[in-house]
Amino acid sequence: MTPRNKHEAFDEAERILDCYISYVVFRILTFNEAVEDLLANNKVTLFFTKDEIEAVMSFELQKGHTVQ
Repeated sequence: MTPRNKHEAFDEAERILDCYISYVVFRILTFNEAVEDLLANNKVTLFFTKDEIEAVMSFELQKGHTVQ
């Protein structure tokens, strides 16, 4: 993976994570369902562990995440 592709892949993983945070905010999924789905996504788990996913989601939800 080239540096540019790695950055693009990381950006995509972050977009997916943001999308799932929105699903939790709008009560489409529970927190646990979102974490499970994200752990099943290879693009996300390439960059984030379960603990990191949970930490990012918790932080964003506590600060009052707004959809970008």
